[in-house]
Amino acid sequence: MKSLDSEEVYSGGSYRRAFEIAGRFVEDFLDGIEVGRAVNTDDIESVERIIFVGIGGSGIIGDVAAQLLSASGVEADVLKSYNLPKDKWDLAVAISYSGNTAETIKPVLDLIDHNTPCIFITSDGFLSEFATRKGIPTARVKKGVPPRYGFPSMLGAALGVIDKIGLMHVEFEPEELKKFQRKIMEKNDTESNPAKQAALKIAKSNPIVYVYEEVRNIGYRLKCQLNENAKIYCGFGEIPEALHNEIEAIGPNDLIILPRISIESDEMKETIETLTRFLGGERCLSLKADSKGGLEELLELFMLMDYISLYVSILKDADPMTLPRVTELRKINRINEEILRQARSRI
Repeated sequence: MKSLDSEEVYSGGSYRRAFEIAGRFVEDFLDGIEVGRAVNTDDIESVERIIFVGIGGSGIIGDVAAQLLSASGVEADVLKSYNLPKDKWDLAVAISYSGNTAETIKPVLDLIDHNTPCIFITSDGFLSEFATRKGIPTARVKKGVPPRYGFPSMLGAALGVIDKIGLMHVEFEPEELKKFQRKIMEKNDTESNPAKQAALKIAKSNPIVYVYEEVRNIGYRLKCQLNENAKIYCGFGEIPEALHNEIEAIGPNDLIILPRISIESDEMKETIETLTRFLGGERCLSLKADSKGGLEELLELFMLMDYISLYVSILKDADPMTLPRVTELRKINRINEEILRQARSRI
């Protein structure tokens, strides 16, 4: 395996670019918040029910926003499909980094036909053009990175919009995030770098991410990032449900990865500790942040997942900047171009 502490690994090509982008996580998140807060929401009235529309790296933004809104009394739905359910919302937030995601554009057009107020979060493409033509409030994040690397700026924009509307107050300590990021960056050697330590274990195993409700989105982000950046398959399950079925199928080279937050129920904590003892400590990997609670803890964990996936990409000799199969499949799936053609006819 390549050494994760070799400066040569990060000196050029895809790895250099990937870590340059990852290194701006906190700055991009802060920029995104300001972009979101700058959106004109004067025509948005009382919001009691909101739907986030997006898929892939953009879709998880809606998942996180909905999770954070769950304690505010606002009902939040997330749609990751072509077809809009027969329901009504006070606001729709459409999220597509490229602005050309067919699975997002189709339900957005349906929402507009139903006179649902919309806000777009995008960097370019059809959504940006459509917003300009139709006067739809839009948070335009910076261009120039693969969509999954736009996660911090898009999440910041979504939370900035939520803050601007008054659904939730966004509060956190940027310096704490930067401190944690320095701990997991490529310049910090393996001995004191939890992201590199986790990557070494994952690269030698068949990874399976086990989550509970509060960390579902964090664990799913890791699963997707390992798929896309490191080009490896990663299982995904929820506990305690998985302990009643798929635990029987765990193999000798499987590694159970457990994202965890500081606020765990006594029952969940005991279940995880029992599972670790049952399988053996080397068969389970707990991933934790330094911060305890709040938005900082969630953001630290998301950063940790991203860095782990990049280190695994190095160990697996995979290109973390390209998605050849996803790109090719999108090209040959005729429905994508058909939806875009119909959407362009609207403007």
